[in-house]
Amino acid sequence: MLRKVYRFFDHPFPFLRNEEIKVLGAFCPGNRKPSSTSNTCIYFKMKSVQDGMSLLVKKLLVTGIILYGIVLLAGKAEANSSDNQAPEWVVSEWINSNGLTLEGLRGKVVVIDFFQLWCPGCNKFSGPLMDKWNRQYSGRQDIQLVGIHTVFEGHSQQTPKRLRQYIKEKNITYPVGVDDQVANQRLPETMIRYHTRGTPEMAIIDKRGKIRFQHFGSFNPVFVEKLITTLLNEE
Repeated sequence: MLRKVYRFFDHPFPFLRNEEIKVLGAFCPGNRKPSSTSNTCIYFKMKSVQDGMSLLVKKLLVTGIILYGIVLLAGKAEANSSDNQAPEWVVSEWINSNGLTLEGLRGKVVVIDFFQLWCPGCNKFSGPLMDKWNRQYSGRQDIQLVGIHTVFEGHSQQTPKRLRQYIKEKNITYPVGVDDQVANQRLPETMIRYHTRGTPEMAIIDKRGKIRFQHFGSFNPVFVEKLITTLLNEE
C-alpha cells in the first residue's frame, strides 16, 4: 500500500485537482506501477480520512439523487409510452399448458418470470415469489402467471427434459414455456425481444398488452403487488 504524497495537476477527478492527497492504493491495467501522471489507473485516495470520506459521501449523495430522479422519469415515460407494447413470446414447447399467446391473454394481467433452472437468484427469489403469487391470485380469472425458461448458458445441462423434472420437483403448476433457440443465434428469441439482461427477470403486462414493469434481479415484492392490484382494477 502506497503512502507517498503526490500533487496532481491533471487529474481525472476534478474535485481533487491541484490538491495534495495521500494515495492509499491504486489499481492499474496490466499491473503497471501507479504514477502521478496516469489517468488510466483507478486510484483510492483522500486528502485525509475524515475530509475524504466527507467529500465522497457528499458526491455520492448528490449523484445518487440525480440518478434516482433520472430512473423515475425514465420509468414514468416508459409506462406511458405508446411503443411499450409487449412483444409476443416465441416458445418451442409448453409445460403445464397446451400453449399460450399474449394476444389470447388480452384482458388479463400477465406476470412473466424469465428464469433458468440453475439460476441461484431464480431459486432463491423469483421462483418462491411466483409460487406465492400463484397461491395468492389462484381465485382470480383476470391474471395469468407464466414462466419462460430462457437459457443463454449451460444448454447441455438446462434441457427441456431436466426442466420437466425441475418443475415436478418444485411443484410448479402455472404454465412454463421453453424460450425458442433459433439456429446460429446465441441468445433465445424471447430474451432478445424483451431485451432481458439475464435471470431472474420479471415483466408485468397490463390488460391492454403493455409492459408496465420489467426488472432484472430482486426487488421489493410489496411495491410490485401494489402495482398488480392497480392493474387488476383497470378496465
